[in-house]
Amino acid sequence: MLTRPPKIYIDSSVVAACCDPKYRRWSKSLLENFRSGLYKPVISELVQAEMAEAPEEVYVAYDELMNCDPRVLEVTEKADALADLYVERKVLDEKYYFEALHIALATLAEVDVFVSLDHPHVLHFLQVRGFVTVNLEMGLKPIQIRCPRLLASYDRESC
Repeated sequence: MLTRPPKIYIDSSVVAACCDPKYRRWSKSLLENFRSGLYKPVISELVQAEMAEAPEEVYVAYDELMNCDPRVLEVTEKADALADLYVERKVLDEKYYFEALHIALATLAEVDVFVSLDHPHVLHFLQVRGFVTVNLEMGLKPIQIRCPRLLASYDRESC
């Protein structure tokens, strides 16, 4: 049995998905899991900055998340260097640098799972394997990367 709720880093795509009919049920279920204390939410300054430009409907979902008392990570030089290494090692293309930075922040904070939408450049097996390989080479904890559906209570019965 877990002694603490798992720490779940979510990027802004998961918050925005609360307003997308394709992903809404899983993202909203994940928010409910945060509210109930099943999981501990973790975000970063990057998510906060991205939400400043979000449409009103998305900002409402972000406000709900903020009411769950998330841990907010600051962007650091160490995270920036790790994101650069992901790009240098071709785990992600440089056009996806900010996704690399999100994953670097989550890695350094030793979250249990990084959650993002079904973006093949992040969730594909080879990319996840690349993040894990770089992390292990750097003496860091491997990162688990999942889509909201795999953590949402909504689908737990049917998985």
